[in-house]
Amino acid sequence: MLESLITASENFIYHQLRLKATPHATLPADALHTCSITLFGEDGASHRAMFYFDLSYLTKVCEALLFEEAPDEATLIDMAKECTNLIAGSAKIIAQEREKSGFDIALPVYEGVATPSQNGTTDAIAIDKAFALAISL
Repeated sequence: MLESLITASENFIYHQLRLKATPHATLPADALHTCSITLFGEDGASHRAMFYFDLSYLTKVCEALLFEEAPDEATLIDMAKECTNLIAGSAKIIAQEREKSGFDIALPVYEGVATPSQNGTTDAIAIDKAFALAISL
């Protein structure tokens, strides 16, 4: 599942922002806009994916999709949830195509501003060597 989420994130960055995503070696210690989404596997197991978004990344997405250069807090929160939903939905399709098995998704939940967990499996993604987002499962 995590591999599908990472691929979907990279695709989102490329197709929506026209930028290239690369792996990022470290997680920032900064507080980031955080969303969760529950993924339900075909075996009945549920997994909670956490998405951590850098403010500059969310601002770039708002500029690209909403043509809004200075989004307010409510817009940033909505965009964090929308990115989470779009990425998870795309990951669902990628998993079905690659693994011939998929998962269902719940609605994303905004969890507030938090520091990425160092526990579990967390992958970070960069744009132009600057941290953009992280996903943990």
